[in-house]
Amino acid sequence: FYGIISLISSIFQLSRTQEWYLISFAQNMLIFFSGILMYLTFRQVSSKKIGLVVTSAIIAYILFIKLGNSLRCETICLFLYSVIVYSVTTIYLKNKKLGPRLFLFHTVLFSGAFSLLVCSRITPIILFPGVCFLLWESQNNERRKIFFHLSTGILFLLVFGSMTANVYRFGRFEMTDKTGHHLWNAIYSNRNELLKDSPLWRMVREENEKKIRPNYMCWFIQTKNTQKRTGLTKDKILLELAKEAFFNHPIKYLATGIGKYRKNGLILGIKRYGSFTVNASKKDDIPAPLFNLELLEVISNYLLIKMKYLFPIVVVSTLVFLM
Repeated sequence: FYGIISLISSIFQLSRTQEWYLISFAQNMLIFFSGILMYLTFRQVSSKKIGLVVTSAIIAYILFIKLGNSLRCETICLFLYSVIVYSVTTIYLKNKKLGPRLFLFHTVLFSGAFSLLVCSRITPIILFPGVCFLLWESQNNERRKIFFHLSTGILFLLVFGSMTANVYRFGRFEMTDKTGHHLWNAIYSNRNELLKDSPLWRMVREENEKKIRPNYMCWFIQTKNTQKRTGLTKDKILLELAKEAFFNHPIKYLATGIGKYRKNGLILGIKRYGSFTVNASKKDDIPAPLFNLELLEVISNYLLIKMKYLFPIVVVSTLVFLM
């Protein structure tokens, strides 16, 4: 996605700031089409009015956190999830009313979106057995075979292709070259308790404690000396630390992950992702117009009239539509 944007920018010789605005525009378009797919899905399982209200509330929340303004792939994942839910809902509810061509179309649509989602976030793979189980009772034997074989085949081809491409890009046959970084970020807040008996962690901690204000996030943690002593890359070091934490203290590991989600996710507070900078110390790397109070943020705040008014508006709108 971002590669395509970069290619367009290079063709039209856009400046870096213009390229970031183009990324923001493209991501907001993904949110727009996600909203349409959400509405079409809700309309199948409920009334048009309820579907419109629920979809509007979800999109309003997404606009409020300004997800479309951030350099995160969550907007892509949102769109892919919307495609998946829409296609599965259509296959499940319409059943025999769905002709062979439309059934094949929605199966391919689901398979492509689901495979891309797995390539982006490996965890959705756990949803695949549930989807197959959901459609098992509603479809005849022939359609079961078509759905299972086609979706499994496309999933295998795209995932295998992605991992093969990473051999060329990173020299490793895996989904990402940052596995260790992602796993480390889940536990670094409780690192001393989870890794108190780890010799590798003692080496890393000694290296970082030399700094005045050490930062243990995956992007900032220092491992150069440890890399020289162990011969491992930074990602491999973080991966080994995360594995030690999991196998030595699995319950605490999971509790730390859940606690991190409660602190940083949607349970305890609302983050405005589009307001965050990647590296505030390097202002030249972050085009100010995309992150500061500019046109996109003004529109977002105008539409929502501040968060404290959002829920009353949703409630009143719901009552009006249901009257």
